[in-house]
Amino acid sequence: MRALTRQQRNWLVALLLAALAVLLIAPQLRQQRLDALDQQPRGTAAPPVAALSASQRAVVAQQRQRAQTLLAEIAVAAETLQPSQPQRWAGEQYNSFNNWLSQGDSAFASSNFDRAVASYQAALTAVQQLLEQRPLRLAELLDEAAQLYRDFAASELAEVLQLAELLQPENSAESAASLERWQQQLSLLAATQQAVNTITAALENDQLSAAASAVVSARHSAAVDSQHPALLAVAEQLQRAQQQADYQAALQRGYADLSSGQLDSAERALQRAQQLQPSSEAAASGLNQVLNQRRQRDIDEQLRLAGDYENREQWQQAVAVYQQLEQRAPGLLEAQVRLLSSRVRAEFDQQWQQLTAAPYALVAPQQRRSAQSWLQQAEQIAPRGERLHRQIAELRELLQQTAEKRTVLLRSDGITEVTVFKVAELGRFNQHPLQLLPGRYTALGSCAGHRDRQVNFEVTAATPSAALTVDITCGQPL
Repeated sequence: MRALTRQQRNWLVALLLAALAVLLIAPQLRQQRLDALDQQPRGTAAPPVAALSASQRAVVAQQRQRAQTLLAEIAVAAETLQPSQPQRWAGEQYNSFNNWLSQGDSAFASSNFDRAVASYQAALTAVQQLLEQRPLRLAELLDEAAQLYRDFAASELAEVLQLAELLQPENSAESAASLERWQQQLSLLAATQQAVNTITAALENDQLSAAASAVVSARHSAAVDSQHPALLAVAEQLQRAQQQADYQAALQRGYADLSSGQLDSAERALQRAQQLQPSSEAAASGLNQVLNQRRQRDIDEQLRLAGDYENREQWQQAVAVYQQLEQRAPGLLEAQVRLLSSRVRAEFDQQWQQLTAAPYALVAPQQRRSAQSWLQQAEQIAPRGERLHRQIAELRELLQQTAEKRTVLLRSDGITEVTVFKVAELGRFNQHPLQLLPGRYTALGSCAGHRDRQVNFEVTAATPSAALTVDITCGQPL
């Protein structure tokens, strides 16, 4: 028997490992496969196993097992890929896959398992990429088929559809139906081309009646694709003379409506003129004028809306409108200038909201300085609207309220050690008045032999009708 070639040995190894991976055969058979590979001619010899330490032998065994696993995955992927004949639609990538596989086999046979793993991983990536490319290539082929069909390239179209059949997904009714439709269209191509040639010849000889008869015949023939672009083109050529009058009427009506500001009816008339004569510069110009007038109306409306927001001091909403205008009309200077001023006021308004969102924070010196700075800036704004006047008044009131200490009466039992966190250790008492700024506080009551007990209380910024009373004693006995 003639010895196997290297390529044949490679595929034999791949098929054996694929069978092992799919059927989950016993580890003993995998070891037999390793022994068989060990008997193949070697390249660069690996260090003798006996010369390796136990940890090194474990690494080698792990690499070898990884190489086997990769090769099994490659075999399964290659078996899935092969029916699509990748050499016909991805020859260079398919050759690259085979080269990586051959390099991996050579490295495996030489017990260079680290290199084998790298090569097999590259081969697996390559074959997986080929599998992933099948739907993309199928889509490209179908796009190419559409162009070939338009060009009456029957033989090239048949070849493309043959390749597409190889790439169509299994059990895909949609793909099968699409290819079946293409085959049906291919069967109509010759008769369709003949019909187009007949109509074209009649038009060239000014035989409009014969051309019209041929168009009607083609549209009612089951052997002709009545929607073929070429057939539609010659039919449109036949109708052009009759369309010219309709085109002129539509164009005149469109410009008349445009002059009177009836943009919707003008657009419909000009679109009709453009449908009748797509290359018409007059119709395109009229539609551009409709678009420009609508755009100007929209800009005017947006500016009016933004101005209303500004008058109501709704700065965030005004900024949003100006930003939309900036996107629609990037060169509109008025919107750019007004956006800058509204954005400043919106940020200023946002600062106020942040300052007043947590009133107790105004007790902190830094926050108070920020609030006072805001007030100084606000007082320089002129004219000031009702909203800004109200914001200034509210912030001033909050600053005043948070600066005034409130009387808090702490009551205890005379044996509890009382501490108010971040304020003072008060010791034992029956009653103890405190002057506290508005905020949230926690008092702790401690007694020997008892659990500690915390009491949370809040000193409000509003002026109270009476002093706040807080009872604090220690907890339950231990």
